[in-house]
Amino acid sequence: MERLVESVSERGPGATAAVLHSGSGIILCASPVLNLSLALILCVVVSCGDDSSSGNQNENQNNNNGSQLLCGNGQVEGIEECDEGAQNSDSLPDACRTDCTEARCGDSVVDTGEQCDEGPRNSDAVPDACRSDCTPSRCGDEVVDIGRGETCDDGNAVSGDGCDSDCQVEFCGNGRRDDG
Repeated sequence: MERLVESVSERGPGATAAVLHSGSGIILCASPVLNLSLALILCVVVSCGDDSSSGNQNENQNNNNGSQLLCGNGQVEGIEECDEGAQNSDSLPDACRTDCTEARCGDSVVDTGEQCDEGPRNSDAVPDACRSDCTPSRCGDEVVDIGRGETCDDGNAVSGDGCDSDCQVEFCGNGRRDDG
């Protein structure tokens, strides 16, 4: 790709700015600390390698790096954790996901060993949500889960401290005998 320097200016001791023309437009490079030669070299290096149609003359969108890795081809390659080809799925339990990662807690699919999985809605702070370890909300998780009937949740199973082991507020007149 041909690049033509349109203008170069020194902006004080060690500060340089350059404007380059390339096939894909104008590129402005500036450096407050680099000398002219180094600024021009960095400007050209930083600006090359784009995959635009004008910058990538062979239009194969691979930056000519020889990479032919493809998730979904049935072969585990590069950084893929798995690849089951056409069986990759984002909805079937325990399947390799379509981004070639292993099934995991937080992927919105209830897999083996998980009791729930709401993906990004898993939370250790939101009432009644599936927890971040893919277990359901429960008494003792330090979140008052109103949908489960909790009126308190102090994170322990000790009665007599104001919140009983069933996550109910202890008070005189509640119809139960509370120890403590």
